[in-house]
Parts: sequence; C-alpha cells; structure tokens
Amino acid sequence: MATNDDVQQQLDEALARNKELQDKLDQATKHSRQWEERAKANKSAADELEQLKAEHDKNRQGSG
Repeated sequence: MATNDDVQQQLDEALARNKELQDKLDQATKHSRQWEERAKANKSAADELEQLKAEHDKNRQGSG
C-alpha cells in the first residue's frame, strides 16, 4: 500500500512533468505566433507585388 510520502512524491513528479509540458507548449505557441506573423507579412508583400504587376501590365498595354 502506498504511503503518504509515496503519494506526495508521485504528485510532485506529476506536477513537475505538467509544468515541463506547459513550458514546452508555451514555447511552441510562441514560435507558432512568430511564424504566423511572418506568413501575414509575406502574404501582404505578395499581394502588393501582384498589384504592382497588374498595374505594370496595364500600363504596358495602354502604351503599346
């Protein structure tokens, strides 16, 4: 039968593991947010490039 000390040790180990996993999750979430921001910036730049290409093509057709 488990003693109070055994149960306390198991609880302490479980809490430590829980903290470790929470820290890893927080780190992964932070990293994910960084990539999300980069993706948004890239999308914005790609949209701007497409707009400039369209304007350029329109100007070439109008002057040709």
